[in-house]
Amino acid sequence: MVAGSVAAVVAAGGGVAAWLLTRGEDKGAAPTPTPRPTTPAPPVPPTPEPPTGESGPYTLTLWLEKPLTPGVDQAKTNTDLAAALLKADPYGTARTEVQETIDNRKLDTALSAGNGPDIFPAQTFTLARRVRRGDLLDLTPYASRLNVDAWHPAARAACTFEGRLYALPMDVYAPVVVYDKRLCDPAGFTVPRTRDEWIAQLDKLKQHYASDPKFEALHLVGKAWQTIAACLYQDDCEIAVREGERWAGRLAGPEGRAGITFYQKLQAYSTAPKDVEEANDPAGQSTAVLAGGKAAMMIQADWIFPDLLRSSPETARNLGAFPMPGRGADKPGAVGVWGGVLAVSAKTPHPAGAVNMLRVLASATWQERWANENETVPALADLTTTSGSTNVMRPATLAALGQGRPYPQAPGWSAVPLKNFAENVLAKGLDPNGAGRSADAMIAATFDKDTNL
Repeated sequence: MVAGSVAAVVAAGGGVAAWLLTRGEDKGAAPTPTPRPTTPAPPVPPTPEPPTGESGPYTLTLWLEKPLTPGVDQAKTNTDLAAALLKADPYGTARTEVQETIDNRKLDTALSAGNGPDIFPAQTFTLARRVRRGDLLDLTPYASRLNVDAWHPAARAACTFEGRLYALPMDVYAPVVVYDKRLCDPAGFTVPRTRDEWIAQLDKLKQHYASDPKFEALHLVGKAWQTIAACLYQDDCEIAVREGERWAGRLAGPEGRAGITFYQKLQAYSTAPKDVEEANDPAGQSTAVLAGGKAAMMIQADWIFPDLLRSSPETARNLGAFPMPGRGADKPGAVGVWGGVLAVSAKTPHPAGAVNMLRVLASATWQERWANENETVPALADLTTTSGSTNVMRPATLAALGQGRPYPQAPGWSAVPLKNFAENVLAKGLDPNGAGRSADAMIAATFDKDTNL
């Protein structure tokens, strides 16, 4: 899979887990966040304009992953990409190495030794770790060449660490609510704009199908960490913040309590286990759950729509979607954003040439082609004419991105504290403050570490 496919995979617990999502709730207005002392990042010194090209012929090695989308002619893509670089820079030659998956230990070793690829795919979750390791070329001096002002702001934020830019986003993901019209329409469902309206619609569905023990108004396992994060963000919980040289958790507090309480309320509409994460959902993959015809709603990224078109077209044709609602009707709820990116090795002998390659890939032509080949939302905010424009989840995703924010850019980022926080509250019945303190301790112990991917 290409970087777009890489985005479909999410880092959880320092490893790589399946691509899945989350949800939220409300008890009225969220408490006003208490100001917390933080150490501002040091000012970034001015950087002289770097050279725009190499002084002679050069060859770039690109590592890409095999796309999951059937029918993609990867050989033609590689040839066209090399031709596009040559057109942009007559000195440049591109050599693409397509791999089934990226072996991160192999990549770590190659990058450290200076004999790895010049350009390679990564996940937004892992950028801080790679910056800490010294793996990545700082792209801040080249930002204007990459047209960063045209990116979705949330995508740009996810590619930034301590005020510096380290990657080119190739696709963007956010959790949205997808619903089955075959189940929702007979119950008189209307698309909610607020959390309260959402709960009211879930109650309506639950009541309408009360005689069916297998019906779920919302299918949601207890440790769906991206939905957990979205609920926390909507209640102004920061999850974790940098304090000086250390990371500190923010789950133990009124904002964390409000967020996890709403998540608990949502999860109560599901029969899914409270102590299981999405990758281990006994009901199967999300596409199988929707195709089963017993779940009225799920919270997912829009990759599931094209997947359903292939595996269960009847289900796909009857889907609708909306962004996770916020407390008010004026804007959607806040959500975490992630994606697949391309980064440049800090040890590349051809930094200007590598940036020329990224310039090609940042163009509307290649952003559109990448989005079409990988069925993803492109990083360019005004690019809406890709093949995914027929995806019924795409408008909801674009709306959600307007309220998107990156996950904590910590070298040791892991979703484990969020999963444990939810499990302790939902499955073990612990008080949210106590469960939050336990999760915060885990954040303090792990977020500064250089974890293996």
